[in-house]
Amino acid sequence: MKNPSPPIAYLITGYLGAGKTTLAKRIEAESAAVRFSLDEWVTHLFGDDPPVETFDDKRERVRELMQRYWLRLLGKGCDVVLDEGFWSRSRRGEVKTLAREAGAVVRGYVLNPSEDEMWRRCEKRNRRLDGSFFISRNTFDVLKPRYEPPDESEGFVPIDNPLDLNVAHNLRPHRDGQVMSAQTPRLMIRAANQADIPTLIDLDNIARADREGRRDFIRTAIEKRECHVAISFDEVVGYVVLNYHFYGQGFIDMLYLKDGFRGQGIGGRLVDYVEARCRTLKLFTSTNVSNQPMQKLMAKKGYEPSGEIHNLDEGDPEIVYCKYVNPSKQGEGKR
Repeated sequence: MKNPSPPIAYLITGYLGAGKTTLAKRIEAESAAVRFSLDEWVTHLFGDDPPVETFDDKRERVRELMQRYWLRLLGKGCDVVLDEGFWSRSRRGEVKTLAREAGAVVRGYVLNPSEDEMWRRCEKRNRRLDGSFFISRNTFDVLKPRYEPPDESEGFVPIDNPLDLNVAHNLRPHRDGQVMSAQTPRLMIRAANQADIPTLIDLDNIARADREGRRDFIRTAIEKRECHVAISFDEVVGYVVLNYHFYGQGFIDMLYLKDGFRGQGIGGRLVDYVEARCRTLKLFTSTNVSNQPMQKLMAKKGYEPSGEIHNLDEGDPEIVYCKYVNPSKQGEGKR
């Protein structure tokens, strides 16, 4: 079905680990666009560690093949997301010209996270290659001069976070006319498994610093099947731990969101998730007096303060909250 308005070609550029494919997947999921990610095609055909001496030739041949297909789609009025790196100004200019000649409107995005964040993502990706290449620290450093960031004249919109929700306002909607709400990110929540341990340690600042026994806490919660993770476009963005250690009642022992993903409704979705799975009449949790965001979330979700515990954290009492979440258990578990 051809769009009544001109097709859109979304171009995404950024250095290694900038989040290009994450953004491309997000645009694909939230719009009517077809995604073309060059690294996925190359790794599918030649593996994730092709010989250096033939890599550039293989990559160029695949890029030419991809180009034939996305140009045909644009010619039929279909939107496309082009995720091929676009490291050079000349290539960006070439593709913009080709897309416009095919009758498309061009929208460009450049991802600008910090160098530390990009390398952290590369390290994380190296642990589980899935449509991407292994990147050593030496490769990460050596390739920097080859990347030519867009200047203002090229018209690329700068983005720090590949899941920046403001991007949604520039997407063409699906046929049902819907684009995902800026306040309700697309999420999948599932039970955590052993493979999630390095990811959770990495996203949790306390666990990453190896403080307060947090790493052991995460490992134990996963072993006991008490931990659940929130995933947004293939990225783990938070986790919640539900157990029954608090006088036999359901207890949210931990609710943690990755930096950059707070204030987007993810915490509320995790709370809803554990409420639906709680086996007891009442569900408890606690937070420090200093943790205002958690207190606001508890109030929003209908939890009532049940008292304070002093002398856990010096000068920062713990507020205990409770909510009746399982009416079917009324009358059970009275103490």
